[in-house]
Amino acid sequence: NLVSNVLDVTRFDTDKLNLHETEFPIAQLLEEEARQLIPLAQAKKITLEVRPASEPIWIRADRIKLGRVAGNLLGGFIADHLATRDLRWYVRLPALASLLSIPAVALCLLSDSNIVALLAYIPAVMLTGSVTPPLVAAIMAISKSTMRALSYSIYYLTAVVVGMGGGPFIIGALADAFAGQYGEESIRYAMLLVCVSALSLAAIGLFLSSRTILADRADG
Repeated sequence: NLVSNVLDVTRFDTDKLNLHETEFPIAQLLEEEARQLIPLAQAKKITLEVRPASEPIWIRADRIKLGRVAGNLLGGFIADHLATRDLRWYVRLPALASLLSIPAVALCLLSDSNIVALLAYIPAVMLTGSVTPPLVAAIMAISKSTMRALSYSIYYLTAVVVGMGGGPFIIGALADAFAGQYGEESIRYAMLLVCVSALSLAAIGLFLSSRTILADRADG
């Protein structure tokens, strides 16, 4: 029961994990993703350019989830390119992505327009999705070859228990505490406080870790 509650795997069994499919050109999604990562790429003079095919390629998929996949791939590509010259970019890039996602998250949660909230949610998902690949690469870089599986297990366990388990609990508790002042809007401000605080703390921690990652790098 604990595993099911934390991982919410019952949503797969009961078909409650829905995909919101729409039709759109794949080049448009890639251009949007590249646009969000341009500030990170320009920091080290990397040019991101999407060259669409002569005829648009349309797909039918969940745009949000596909955007997260694209964010993972592009974030990993940029991090690998930068880290070949400076290993610290494996943690600097997630730190910058976390900071850049804060305005998008805030706009998404505070907007009264469904369209604006959705448009803000897309870059927020893409930027936060670009964090994981370089972060895992950093964990592998500072772990000895005999400890990499354990290191990743600790990271994943923390993400699941603290993020998926503790996050909703804290948001719910704050929403209840804010209900007297904000009423039905309390969940909005609870999510805003938790998300902005978590992203800010993550960025600070990652920037601080960039100061020691070279010394912490495992030799083998």
